[in-house]
Amino acid sequence: MMLNAAICDDDPAICRLMERMIDQVNQERPIVEEIDSYYSSARLWQVLKAGQYYDVLFLDISMPELDGITLGRRFGRSWDSWKCSWSIYLGMPAMR
Repeated sequence: MMLNAAICDDDPAICRLMERMIDQVNQERPIVEEIDSYYSSARLWQVLKAGQYYDVLFLDISMPELDGITLGRRFGRSWDSWKCSWSIYLGMPAMR
């Protein structure tokens, strides 16, 4: 089964880094079919409310509009568990 993933970080460089990391994993074992990157948590929230499905969300825990933890909580309260399998929260120390 191939997964659809979304990355949300207000820093485009971090999104590109995450995309490259996922691509490297995919070279060894293809598991992610599609990766969408969002630089705004508010934009990702709009997309999720409109019904977009992701198996995995990579969310920055520190964003100006809406942090990843709050976004994950909103998402979890608003939809059934089948709408997203995993939410992974990232902070800057994890990316260094």
